[in-house]
Amino acid sequence: MKRFCHLFTWRLCNSIRVGILLNCHRKLFRAIWATFFLLAAPIHAAAEIVDCYRGSDPKLYCIYLDEPAYTKDAFKSDNQMQSFMESLYFLFEQERDSLWIEKVDDEEVRVKFIVCDGRKPSIDGSEFDRDLVDLMYNQGVILEIWSKLDAKSRDGKIQQRQAHINYLLVPVEFAFLSNEGPSGLFFVRYPEKSTVHVENFLELFDQNSDLDAFVAASLGIKAQRSGKFKLAQKNLCKAKLLFEQALNRTDSKRRRDKLQILIGFLIDTAKDAIQKAQMNPGSAGALILLDPNIPCPEEDSP
Repeated sequence: MKRFCHLFTWRLCNSIRVGILLNCHRKLFRAIWATFFLLAAPIHAAAEIVDCYRGSDPKLYCIYLDEPAYTKDAFKSDNQMQSFMESLYFLFEQERDSLWIEKVDDEEVRVKFIVCDGRKPSIDGSEFDRDLVDLMYNQGVILEIWSKLDAKSRDGKIQQRQAHINYLLVPVEFAFLSNEGPSGLFFVRYPEKSTVHVENFLELFDQNSDLDAFVAASLGIKAQRSGKFKLAQKNLCKAKLLFEQALNRTDSKRRRDKLQILIGFLIDTAKDAIQKAQMNPGSAGALILLDPNIPCPEEDSP
């Protein structure tokens, strides 16, 4: 085992809470994912991390939308891609009804999407080391989304669109790098089933409430670590419900395993939020009535 871990320089092999297998699987999956894209069609993007910071407001939680990598079949030019990014921002920020929760009693935050022009992480997310994750966490960034878009054309018309979307759940990755939780990096291919047809790339980014689940999970973890326990419990339980729905529709064993680990982490964090809130009954609100061992009674009820 030592020789195996040394060969791949897995620096967290000896982590007690996360475990050897979880860390090694993460590194191996990154390597496989990166190799796949090296062999795929040429893409219009080179990995680059540029600053996307937008000021400091303790009530503002940011979501970074990065420029996608794309093939010539997806977009004919950067202008087409930029037009898509404008539509994506408008969809997320203005049009869709989000399922995450931004206010519970006196606890309130605001979630804002930010388009990060020129920010292009590598497909395996290798740039997100301890220093960068710490910086993002302290700046109030809860999620980063980057992608590779591709399409298949026939007679000049697009027949099939695909998106490989990467999600970095910043508060979860922050916990992971502190040996306190699972990895916060998720790689998802859309559509999840090849038989599904979509009319445009926007539909691929807005399928199956995955975005809501990732935002709610990140918001919940961040809120719990910031002492906003009521807000944390609501979002952690919302994310748990949405991820359980995702388990029922995915055929990928790898994704199922990662989601189950994440769900367990969300439940444990919700329990902790309730316990800490109950230590101060005057501000616990409805959490004072909950059993910490059943942190999500509404979602768990028949």
